Amino acid sequence: MHSAMTVAERVSLIFEEAQRLVLAAWKSAAIYLAGVTALGVLADQDPEAIGMGFLLSGVQLGLGYFLLTQMIDKGGLADRRSAGFGTYFGLTLLSGIAIAVGLVFLLIPGIFLFVRWAPLYPVGLVDGDGIGAAMGKSFEMTKPHFWPILVALLPVTALQFVFLIGYLAIEPNYFTLPLLISTFGNLGISAGLIGITAVCTAVFALLDNRNEKIAAVFD
Repeated sequence: MHSAMTVAERVSLIFEEAQRLVLAAWKSAAIYLAGVTALGVLADQDPEAIGMGFLLSGVQLGLGYFLLTQMIDKGGLADRRSAGFGTYFGLTLLSGIAIAVGLVFLLIPGIFLFVRWAPLYPVGLVDGDGIGAAMGKSFEMTKPHFWPILVALLPVTALQFVFLIGYLAIEPNYFTLPLLISTFGNLGISAGLIGITAVCTAVFALLDNRNEKIAAVFD
């Protein structure tokens, strides 16, 4: 990492790359936003429908994979992807469990893993060397860059959690959430997830020298 650059300067470059990726895949981001929001609103109208919850989770997983692959492809980060949905699903399952356990029992380990595994999904899909190799490479490549990545993730993660916490605080007061509140809440959560995907993919682009213009910041 360039010693002359401040954390703020490096974070700015991560955001610049994240913005580029969102603009490159803006149609896919719009589909993700509309799809996840619409299903979330439908689930809120019948909160006791267990099947709707499973459907929402499945579609969100599929749309998340679609969005990530479009950012990789439209952003020009790889000539080809070497792995597919199976790897994405496996990474989601294993990293999700580890981060959740870390957050529940000790907050700091969960945050630490979240940052160190920030580029995990694009590493796994582009390299295609398996789930374990992707987790190891992501953990290693982010080692010298913890603080810039953490700072870059804070705003987009906060956006999601602000809406999620407010959403959960309101929900117990209603058997069925009012349509406007439900739409607004689900939009905020979905937008936060798009932001997290973009920032994590931008970190991959920088650390793996996928964007030659600004990758020097991590040399």
